Amino acid sequence: MKKIIFVSLIVVNFLPGFSQDKLSYFCTYGFIYELSQQKSYGYNEPVILSVMPGTSAAEAGLQPNDIIVQINGQTTKDTIIDKIDEWMHDVYIDQITLTISNLKEIKEVVVQKKCYYSNMIPEKDLSGSYSFYSIEDVQKRAFVCPFKTTIDPDINLLTYKTFGFSKINEQYQELETAINESIKTELENKGLRYTGKNPDLIIYTYYSYSLNPNYRSKTKKEKLPNACRYNVYTKKMQYLPILDTPIHSAIQAEYTLQLGIRMASRQSKVVWECEANEWMKQSNYDLKDYAQFHIPLMLMQYPFTKSTDAAKFVFSTYKYNYTGLYYNLQDMTQIIDIDENSPASQAGIKKGDWISKINDIEANEDPKNADARYKMFISETMKLRDPRTQFINAYGFARCAYWDKTKYPLVAKAFKNPEYQPVFSYLFYFEPYINPSKRNVLTFDVKRGKSKQKFHYTVRPEIREEQSFETVK
Repeated sequence: MKKIIFVSLIVVNFLPGFSQDKLSYFCTYGFIYELSQQKSYGYNEPVILSVMPGTSAAEAGLQPNDIIVQINGQTTKDTIIDKIDEWMHDVYIDQITLTISNLKEIKEVVVQKKCYYSNMIPEKDLSGSYSFYSIEDVQKRAFVCPFKTTIDPDINLLTYKTFGFSKINEQYQELETAINESIKTELENKGLRYTGKNPDLIIYTYYSYSLNPNYRSKTKKEKLPNACRYNVYTKKMQYLPILDTPIHSAIQAEYTLQLGIRMASRQSKVVWECEANEWMKQSNYDLKDYAQFHIPLMLMQYPFTKSTDAAKFVFSTYKYNYTGLYYNLQDMTQIIDIDENSPASQAGIKKGDWISKINDIEANEDPKNADARYKMFISETMKLRDPRTQFINAYGFARCAYWDKTKYPLVAKAFKNPEYQPVFSYLFYFEPYINPSKRNVLTFDVKRGKSKQKFHYTVRPEIREEQSFETVK
């Protein structure tokens, strides 16, 4: 299974290069898939794992958990991965027609292929490479929730179209009503239809919140790390009074919490179940709060479950200045491509130009030297960050932190230090700790042609924002 996933990821994102004017390319449709081995959903068919924001796949309306039933009229069921890849990545076509099946519908979508020079980097990716200039705007974070998911392998979840709820316990009417409303919203978003008459699925819930009999009162729980998870309503990471140290939580947690969602067929056979068991630091975060926050996360495991023992999530956010430029990875001063009608193009910058300065900061043509200066910047400005905002990113770096708001003038001064050469800080020029004037206008000094003719341009960038939140294996 791991081999299939690996091949699928590589082929979707990195089409084997072909030569045109001695330049190689890679092409993408903007989504990642794998052959499903889950017998209850899309078995031996490609299932979409994630869709990249701003790509042709996103524009076509593809969603995670979509099953690719056909590719250009060819049926994918029980087809080997190599053949699927061949259909998907025919170098002679610039689009594919996919027949998609999900809980809501079967539909056809057309997805455009987009190709890039293999040695170029767009500004979105560049903002990720230089994210420590502004962690407030670009970050990738991961977390795990203790959700255990059970699936009946002998059923097909696509056959269930409607759902209803078991009878509410009147003693806990407010809590159960809130839980059911959260479940109803999520299942309807997935394409299922609620009905009170003979539903295909009946939803049962169970829960508990109790004192931990193994709790040691001398434990200094206030010093223990809180879990930080993604809030789907605010679209931000949020700290919760849940212990994030599972190895020692049995004695460190004062309370335990359990919440389960069980789906049964008309024949009372359990077809799917997800159960959360948590170690809680305090009692003022009640079951209703927990349920409303976590039910959307629990139901991200339905219908296609990435992991049955625990659920891993990844949250990515990008906010950056877009000008439309693509840089040469071997020499970051060279503009290797430019989007038509982009801010940079409209200002007069051209493909093939060489960057001398951006915002009066000298460009560095040596990637290794630029990398060394960036690392020096990170190290020497760490004292200007707020330790109260520190977190571990998805790559395991433990010293991520936002700039200290009381030290913004010192941060702005650091960005003017020529030793750091922070030329790509223009990607975050809208931030007050980089540009106190808050006037988001950029200047580019470029050289053009063999004669290296000099030009000076003023560019008014477009601030772009993208977020993604997904479950991963």
